[in-house]
Amino acid sequence: DDSKRLAIVGEGRDRFGHVFLFDTGTSNGNLSGQSRVMTSIDFKPSRPYRLVSGSEDNTVAIFEGPPFKFKTLFHNHARFVNSVRYNKDGSLFASAGADGKVFLCDGVEGEKKGELIDPSVKVGAAHGGGVFALAWNADGSKIASVSGDKTLKIWSSADQSLLKTVTFGNAIEDQQLAVTWQKDTIVSVGLSGFIFYINPDSGEITKTIRGHNRPITALALSPDKKYAFTADFEGHITRWLISDGTSERLIPQIHKSQVASLAVTSKGTLVSIGWDDTVAFTAGV
Repeated sequence: DDSKRLAIVGEGRDRFGHVFLFDTGTSNGNLSGQSRVMTSIDFKPSRPYRLVSGSEDNTVAIFEGPPFKFKTLFHNHARFVNSVRYNKDGSLFASAGADGKVFLCDGVEGEKKGELIDPSVKVGAAHGGGVFALAWNADGSKIASVSGDKTLKIWSSADQSLLKTVTFGNAIEDQQLAVTWQKDTIVSVGLSGFIFYINPDSGEITKTIRGHNRPITALALSPDKKYAFTADFEGHITRWLISDGTSERLIPQIHKSQVASLAVTSKGTLVSIGWDDTVAFTAGV
């Protein structure tokens, strides 16, 4: 029965969060206590059950249940709380905020157990920019954080030490917005729409899927059906190898705005028409 509960948060019409049974829609508690939009929520996976949530009022809240009701509120962060996540056994949860800070807290009562601090960050925080997401490894011994400072960092939860830093670039689009830890691979998603696969032991990016972060406006197949080409609202064009889904973005950027149409000639030339009033012929794609 415990697997039937769903907790949802966001900018609702009359509430910021709700917990209910997915098969009947029956309410399973009252998620009140935070004064602004709730941004993240997570279930404690072990008894005694808890819900932890973060909010734009800079607070972290704990709810006990079921049925879930407000228990206590914490003010560790100075700016929006973007992510809260329990480890596998529920002994700890982590909270991350727009202030660049990450705190580790007791999974039941919520008192602060430690803080992740990178000594190279001048403000005495985990990151030099807001932290957008967190992910624990399977046994809860490590945690990954991603940030607007264009890095992913891997930490030890035992002593709060920094183990690895992965840097993605210097452009605004290199900000990292989401992360998950799947077995022996970390997957991070950037503002660019790119999906990065990272080896947590070496900190190396082992694979990159270069997708889009704006509406796709054109699609074409090569005559031999080996490649697909997609283009988006901002003029980016990506080539996909159909057999395995790997991709490469065409650089330098061909168009300055939306691509209206794509075609590939029998000789392998990509023809693209853009809203920048240009027709481009790209050979050897």
